[in-house]
Amino acid sequence: MAWEMKGKYGPYYYRKKREGRKVRSIYEGRGISGLNASKMVEQRKNQREAERASFAKTEQDLSAMLNAFQEVDRLTAKAILERAQAEGLHRSARWKWRRKRV
Repeated sequence: MAWEMKGKYGPYYYRKKREGRKVRSIYEGRGISGLNASKMVEQRKNQREAERASFAKTEQDLSAMLNAFQEVDRLTAKAILERAQAEGLHRSARWKWRRKRV
């Protein structure tokens, strides 16, 4: 998106659009209509940026929650193992809890 000088009548606003390997320039206007088109493009850009920031924040929050859940899982597994060993149990090769032979 850019203002381009063509001819003697001042800047024109063109929007760039990629179609396959080619880039097309699409005339949006000059003067007020060009200014309105450039403002709309700027608003869309700001909206996408805000959505990206929101997504990054959500991703960060979910990552923190996942880390917390993993820590709880690790501590729970450790507590179960300690309790089972205190009861005289062990895990067999098939991961079943069994009493130790005496």
